[in-house]
Amino acid sequence: MQQGQASFPRRALLAVSVGTCLSLMGDASLYAVLPTHAADAGVSVASVGALLSANRFIRLLLMARAVWSTTGGVGVACLCPLCSSGRSQPRSTG
Repeated sequence: MQQGQASFPRRALLAVSVGTCLSLMGDASLYAVLPTHAADAGVSVASVGALLSANRFIRLLLMARAVWSTTGGVGVACLCPLCSSGRSQPRSTG
């Protein structure tokens, strides 16, 4: 195997890792800072609740879609029952 081929997965992994780290830090700070500094951001307390709720529901829907696309639909009902659109557990064929 050549040197260039071996380094590409490491660079891709590093990029995904850094992106995930920054995303999680941003999400955590959103939930910690926005409710306590709503007036500084120019947002009412009710709007903060609506924004954070919308953020959480969108993440649930996107999580279900990501699981569906990566596993071919297996495990969606187990991982995210709210987003599985009424799909039941697989039946045993015994």
